[in-house]
Amino acid sequence: CDHTNYPAHVTLAPETLASLAGDLR
Repeated sequence: CDHTNYPAHVTLAPETLASLAGDLR
């Protein structure tokens, strides 16, 4: 996923955090 607006897209949904975490792994 693209993290250009990652602060904004974190605000969208808590599940995005899981998505981010999966990306960072």
